[in-house]
Formats: sequence, C-alpha cells, structure tokens
Amino acid sequence: MRRISRATLWAVVVFAVPLAAQESKNTAPWKDSFYPLLISQANEFPVLVVHFEERKQADYFARSPFAGRFQVDIGGGTKGSHFALVGFDAPLLWKDWRFAARAGAAKAARFGYFGLGNNTKFIEDSVDDDTSPFFYRMKRNRYFGSAEISRHIHGPFYIAAAADVEHSILTDLPENSLFRQDFGTGDVTDTRMSGAGSPSCSTRETMSSTPRRASLRRRRCRKEAAAMDTPALPVRCEATCRSGKARRSPRESPGRE
Repeated sequence: MRRISRATLWAVVVFAVPLAAQESKNTAPWKDSFYPLLISQANEFPVLVVHFEERKQADYFARSPFAGRFQVDIGGGTKGSHFALVGFDAPLLWKDWRFAARAGAAKAARFGYFGLGNNTKFIEDSVDDDTSPFFYRMKRNRYFGSAEISRHIHGPFYIAAAADVEHSILTDLPENSLFRQDFGTGDVTDTRMSGAGSPSCSTRETMSSTPRRASLRRRRCRKEAAAMDTPALPVRCEATCRSGKARRSPRESPGRE
C-alpha cells in the first residue's frame, strides 16, 4: 500500500472537510428562543431589549455553529431612545451559497455632539439644567440595511459581494445647544451607500479554533468521567461528549471482556 504524505493529509483536512460538511443534508429542526435583556448605550441606561430568534443548528463539524438564523431585536430606553433590528443569516442553508442581511431603525435621543473639527473646546459651564440641559446633545435617527452574499467556486475559493445603505437625520433638542448654534433648528440629513465585490480564499475548518474546541471537549470528558467514577477513555469519550453526556460501551466497561 502506498504511503500518504503528511502534506496530503493536511490538504484533505483543510479542503475536503468543510465541503463535506456543507454537502451533508441537515435535518435539524428550526428552534426558537425568546428572552429580554438589559443593555446600556453611550448616554442612556437602562435600555430594555426583547430578543426573538429562530435557529437551525448546523452539523457539529461544520464551519458555522448554525445553518440558518433569523432574529429580531426591539429595545427602548427611559429617555426616548428606541431601536428595531431584523437579521437573517444563511451560511449553510443552500449548497455553495452563503447569505447574510440586516435591516433596522434606531433613534438616539441623547446623542453627543461636541462641534466640528479639531479646534473644538469643551466648556463644562455651558451645560445648565435650567437654560441649556442638552447643550452637548442632539437627536439622531438612523435607517440602515446591509447584505452580503458569497458563492463557492472551487476548493477554498469564493466570490463575494456586499452592499449597505444608511440614512441619518440629525435634529436639535429643546433649549440652547451647540448643534443649534452650528446648524440652526432645521434637520441635517445624510445618506451613504457602498458596495463591493471580490474573490476570496478561506481555508478555515471551523469558525472557532479547532485545537481549543478539542481541548475543551477532552477537559469536559474527564470531569464527566470522574463524576461517574469511570476511567477516562479519550477516543470513546470525545465521541460521546458531543451529545452532552458520557456513556460506557459494553466492551469498555470495567470488569467486562
């Protein structure tokens, strides 16, 4: 039998494994999750967020931890800020295709504004609770969307394209402010659009470090084996820990032959 070189083995691992993971049919069901959480923004706390997600789990050895994901985030603060975000990711739903998209709207009711250029100076006495409580603040509304798509060509090579658009509206707050002194009481709007396309090369086997994942599996396996008073068996244990528990097989159980 011919001897296979180490370089050939590495090539098989680097190039074939990711493709095999994508080609295998994923029968995992879509599962939903729903939970609230508290976050903080630059000038506002607390901000209550409600998160909803539909996720389709990927194969254990796939490049991505999920094959598809749809998520919605809606949040609001106590000072008038709020936002809504919708996202969809499909890294492994369709063979040889990867897709991601985001769309949302956000209102920052206490967005900081300290002037334009490098010669601006911060004067602490300018802020007065009675006459100018929002001297260094303004209101910003953002509407944005982005999309990315890539097509697998051959081996580690892909062709990718991305585009995004953002529309912003800046408005002054009540009373005297630096923003009103610079721009008056009218709205200031800005729209930005960008797009790009290029070939790419990706030789990663997974999205996270493979040696680290293997080390964590071994460590978890030893703890579970110790809790069960079972000898640590690396090969068998790594295969069973992926399902969330360590099991004994009849031929590996102590006292059996």
